[in-house]
Amino acid sequence: MNQEVLIHTVDCRKCIEKVSHMPTDTGSPIRKDVCIYTDPQGTVMNVGRDDRHEKFSVQSSSADTDTHPILTSDEIWSGVGLRNPKILLLSQILPPMIGGSGRYFWEIVRRMPRDRIMVISDLVEGAVEFDATHMVPTIRMPMTFHETGTVSRRGLANYVSIARRVRDECIRHNIEYLWCGRCVPEGWIGWLVNQLSGLPYFVSAHGEEVTIPESGSTSGVMTSRQHRWMARRVFANAVGVIANSENTRHIIRNSWNVPDERIHRVTPGVETDVFVPAPVCETTRATLGWVNRTVLLTVGRLQKRKGHDLMIEALNRVREKIPNVLYAIIGDGPERERLTELVGKLKLNNCVRFYGECDFHSLVRAYQQSDLFVLPNRQIGAEIEGFGMVLLEAQSCGKPVIAGASGGTSETMGLFTTGFIVDCTNLTTLADATTMLLSDEALRQKMGLAAREWVIRNFEWSSRVNQVDGLVSDLHDKSVP
Repeated sequence: MNQEVLIHTVDCRKCIEKVSHMPTDTGSPIRKDVCIYTDPQGTVMNVGRDDRHEKFSVQSSSADTDTHPILTSDEIWSGVGLRNPKILLLSQILPPMIGGSGRYFWEIVRRMPRDRIMVISDLVEGAVEFDATHMVPTIRMPMTFHETGTVSRRGLANYVSIARRVRDECIRHNIEYLWCGRCVPEGWIGWLVNQLSGLPYFVSAHGEEVTIPESGSTSGVMTSRQHRWMARRVFANAVGVIANSENTRHIIRNSWNVPDERIHRVTPGVETDVFVPAPVCETTRATLGWVNRTVLLTVGRLQKRKGHDLMIEALNRVREKIPNVLYAIIGDGPERERLTELVGKLKLNNCVRFYGECDFHSLVRAYQQSDLFVLPNRQIGAEIEGFGMVLLEAQSCGKPVIAGASGGTSETMGLFTTGFIVDCTNLTTLADATTMLLSDEALRQKMGLAAREWVIRNFEWSSRVNQVDGLVSDLHDKSVP
């Protein structure tokens, strides 16, 4: 028989609802401002943290007044067995913020043992509500940087202030390693914490933010001399660097002189039990506006390096063989206006559809009901596609893929068996590869089956968790005399 659980809210400090089961990590039936779950005796059993409050309120079911005992944060974490985690992930980008690196971190940390992980991230809109749905110990603090360099007094003061707060949390929670989400700005905070306290840190690298631009380029994080100066010190002092691809490992080794033994490749994964193949559903396709259309799908932020414009420009050549083709674009970003103008200029309004940002379930359905996935990426200055998680998601749904010959995209697929890498700046090559797959259903099905097997065999998230856990354990073992 399920034990009755009382749910309490920080805001009104009264019991607001009763349920007969504990909420799960993937969601809960509770109100967004709920923070503490107790059993009928008032014992803390589960926590959804709102770090804007320094203390939390708990009420026993037998209480008949509005006066509640107060627990400190330490008492709450120790009450649910979350004391003294060893790793603190510091990442400005984390859900509910949209971003591939944020999803990468979240999929790993939410699967890690809760006595091994803690998170500090930006206090963004929707963060409190999101944090009420999971059990990962999370602290939210403002991490907005008006200047990510350190030359100005304002920029340096901002870094030092955050570094001191992070250092204090690391001491308070007995953190042994700081995991920095990027070399700048999180890695620089890690470097400062290391200078202040000696705490070792390792840093993640995703590709585009560590690529040193060619002379004269104005695109990319490392166009800034300040950022390059900071990054050199971050990498030099880090006990390890986690690269999201072999391509990124190459950049870290050759551009930043980090020795191989300190670079660890941990690629993104995919939820193969969520991104699953599905039969054609005419109702879903009708909802999407895909009736009697052969659908080419791209998912990703509308940035120039993603190459949406290249696919749009190649579309008229594809239409010669596939007259009912529809190019469906999911995502939003700074290129939206320019891409819309390009569609109008090429008179492709009936062949291209922008869907903006979609909710998660709609995204999965779009993958499932599309015919072919394409990420026509190219390098723009120092900006590259570090890996391409969307390529894994499409393959997990049983779709063959086409991607550009830039960055780490080739590592996402079985070349010629689950997908193709092409020079997307050559519109003829891009159009011909697309046409070949769209016109051969048997080949698409064969490659789609291989794609599904490929990601199950190579890209389960659980193996990534083991890699990170093993990395930290090895670092700890080596540090013990």
